[in-house]
Amino acid sequence: MEAPIFVHELELTAPIVEISLPDRTDGQPYNGVYLLARLQRVPIGYAYLSPDALDSSGIARQVWDQLSNAIKGHYASAGLPTVDTLPVGGLTTAPALDNEITDRSLVSVVVCTRNRPESILVTLRSLLAMHYQPFEIVVVDNAPSSDATKDAVLAAYVADPRVSYVREPRPGLSCARNRGLSEASADIVAFTDDDVTVDRWWLDGIVRGFRAAPDVTCVTGMVGTAQLENAAQLYFHLGSAWGTVRESRIFDLVENRYDSPLYPFLPGLIGAGANFAVSRALMKEIGGFDEALGAGTPSGGGEDL
Repeated sequence: MEAPIFVHELELTAPIVEISLPDRTDGQPYNGVYLLARLQRVPIGYAYLSPDALDSSGIARQVWDQLSNAIKGHYASAGLPTVDTLPVGGLTTAPALDNEITDRSLVSVVVCTRNRPESILVTLRSLLAMHYQPFEIVVVDNAPSSDATKDAVLAAYVADPRVSYVREPRPGLSCARNRGLSEASADIVAFTDDDVTVDRWWLDGIVRGFRAAPDVTCVTGMVGTAQLENAAQLYFHLGSAWGTVRESRIFDLVENRYDSPLYPFLPGLIGAGANFAVSRALMKEIGGFDEALGAGTPSGGGEDL
């Protein structure tokens, strides 16, 4: 792959329509499309599409060539008959593939930030557009150098009861996350970063993860790439595993171990700090995030691991 690449997505049960690549301000054409495919809202994989075959039939053919095994696997895991092609009109919806959450409880979302008033507003707009209800958002302003973030958040959302702002004077991401835990009302506390645009179905996936097995206390997921407009973005994308779509799996220290002597201390294997959720009760039991670690401390990171 070579940048720039247009990032797009496709719901496999919807009719496939031609993709028209937008014009770039620098006049450089896109070298292809990086397409996230979903099956009844659930991400199942990425397909890389040639810029020369972006009509409906070309998209269907390329997606099927690259993701047919993943699609068939989802049908098989749901006990459904297999499919042998991706029609231009889209796959037929099936109740067995519907992961809609019906029993909903409050989820707290914590966003820690520092000196990024414009960026945090973008993140908050995406959070407030989420499908899942009910939720609350706690913005933790970590040792800011000014009131810019406070002023921006309160000016935009002071009247929205779902959004609260707190300032944590002690520098360090773990200090900020622990403050978020103390302010949260729900037992499930989800964390994301202040430079992330969250998916509309993010919290639905988080809650499904907590119900996937008994005694789940932490859920993580993919961090998809939003843009591949230049070589730097592509380099970062190729160097991280966060955006890779994987089958759901369970990690523990007994039956569900990863086959490595370094497990569980493997950066990126289980997830990333931009997309994870924890049980507040468990975090209280183990003492919260280690405040010797994280951005803003001499360690510079590691608090999420």
